[in-house]
Amino acid sequence: MVDRLLELGITPMLTLHHFSHPAWFHESFPWHKPQSIEIFLRYISKIITKFADRIYLFITFNEPVVWVLAAYGEGVFPPGEVDNNKMMHALLNILKAHKEAYKLIKSANRRAKIGIAKHLISFVPHARFSPFDNMLTLFMDNFFNTMLPVAFQKDVLEIKLPFLLYFKEKIAGLSVTIDFWGINYYYRMFVRMRVNKTKPFELIFKNKRGLGFSDLGWEIYPEGLLENIKKMALYGKDIYVTENGIAATDDKLRVRFLREHLKIIEEGIGYGLPIRGYFHWSLLDNYEWLEGTSARFGLVGINYKRDHIRLEKESLYYYSNFIKQWA
Repeated sequence: MVDRLLELGITPMLTLHHFSHPAWFHESFPWHKPQSIEIFLRYISKIITKFADRIYLFITFNEPVVWVLAAYGEGVFPPGEVDNNKMMHALLNILKAHKEAYKLIKSANRRAKIGIAKHLISFVPHARFSPFDNMLTLFMDNFFNTMLPVAFQKDVLEIKLPFLLYFKEKIAGLSVTIDFWGINYYYRMFVRMRVNKTKPFELIFKNKRGLGFSDLGWEIYPEGLLENIKKMALYGKDIYVTENGIAATDDKLRVRFLREHLKIIEEGIGYGLPIRGYFHWSLLDNYEWLEGTSARFGLVGINYKRDHIRLEKESLYYYSNFIKQWA
């Protein structure tokens, strides 16, 4: 596949970890245990032996905050625990694994560029003048959006939420192991305080922009993509939009989504923001870990009942023609 991409003049970007693990990994070396780092690095060594001479763009981890939240915050991904302390230690070990993987890849290919794909959400207070909603919005933004890039700035993974969560661990040398940030952007969420000790907030989707929702109920808010690109540009690294798309059975809605978000990319490039690439999620209808095959993200549809027959959609040709304009 890599050789064919190169023959066609397509630059591959390889994601080394996108949520899935062997069952034995969770049973013996889950991410909250320090031994997980060495196991991951063995895997990295195998990969770079095969691909380091042909691939120059690597993502070590896709959405590490999303993964630890699902695995240890909500317990819906393996290992299926609910433990904030383990969650933060898992994230700590993932960042340490990234740091060492960066060194391994660079030792095999000095020209390689290595980054992390970071899911970003535009958080806004549900009630604009509520001090509680504003305070919780700030915490959500700090935890979900900025905790990782700040860790790479300061060599420290740190988060504070009074009475619920406090974590601070130094990671020496982390700051010199990131060449670019991948941005995965889909939607905006409104944050509302709840009188509930275990979950003191609620996250809500509203159609405030008036562009509607995806099939998953996510608000379509293109301006959030530019907002988040601008924020990430402050960290001084190149930016790739590594995921951006919509779950929609209505392909006309997907075309509108593409048009609005690609307009944002052009606008950002015009501003001089360091945008180096854009990846639409996704080429094919895919399997989502929580929704299965019901969420239709693909530019090419898959008929799961008839031998996975593929159906090219209007959005595929819209995106193809857009790419040709930039070629």
